[in-house]
Amino acid sequence: MGCRNRASAGCLAATLALVTTGCGAVEAGDRGAGPPGDPLRVLLAGDSITAGYYASGEDRSYAALLEDEWDDDAPVEAQSIGQPGARAWRVARAVADLDPAALDVAVLEVGANDVGKSSVEEYSASVDRLADNAETGSPGLLTICLGPWNDPVASAAYDEAVAQVCDGGGRVYVQVSDLFVEDGMRGPAGLDTPYGERDAFHPNDRAHAEIARRIADVVDEAGLT
Repeated sequence: MGCRNRASAGCLAATLALVTTGCGAVEAGDRGAGPPGDPLRVLLAGDSITAGYYASGEDRSYAALLEDEWDDDAPVEAQSIGQPGARAWRVARAVADLDPAALDVAVLEVGANDVGKSSVEEYSASVDRLADNAETGSPGLLTICLGPWNDPVASAAYDEAVAQVCDGGGRVYVQVSDLFVEDGMRGPAGLDTPYGERDAFHPNDRAHAEIARRIADVVDEAGLT
C-alpha cells in the first residue's frame, strides 16, 4: 500500500529515514542479474531542478552527484532532460520524443511548476504519462518519481497524487517537499551560479545533495548499484 495519508506515522518515518519502501515497492530491474561492470543506464527528466538550478556549480546538482556516485561502481550511460519552467505534461512530451532505449533507472522530477497552476487531476495524469513514456522499451525499469519541490502544505494534494501513480509495479515515490521548509535547504538568494543568480525558491547545494541521497538509497535498495 502506498502512503495515502501524508501525515501517517508509517509514511513520515519512511520519509525521515530516507527509505521509501512504505511509499511503493522497490523492485530491481533486469540489470541486477547482468554481468558486473555492465553500464547503469539512466534517464533523468524534469524541470529546472534537474537542469541544476540553483546549485553553486554544475558538479553539485543532484543529477551530477548521482552520476558521479554511480560511476564509482560501474560505467553510467545517462540521458538528462532538464526544462526550466516546465510542467509535468511538457516533460512527458519531451520524454516521448526520445528514441526508445533500454533503461535501468528513470528519475522523474516534476511538480514545482504545477502546484497551483495545473489541477491535481491534470498533474496526476501527466505524471502517469511521463512514467509510461519512460518505461517504453524498458521492462523491469525502476522508476523513481519525486514529489513536487514546493511548500508541503500547498503541494500536499500533488504529493498524494504522485504517491498514488508511483505506488508499486517498479515505481517508487520519493517526497522532497519536506526539504523545502527545512532550514538551510534554499538560498541565500543573490549568489551567482552557472544557472544565473540564485533565488529563494530552488534547492541549494545542501538540498541537491539530500535529494541525490534519497534517490541513491532507492537504487541501492533495489540492488542496482
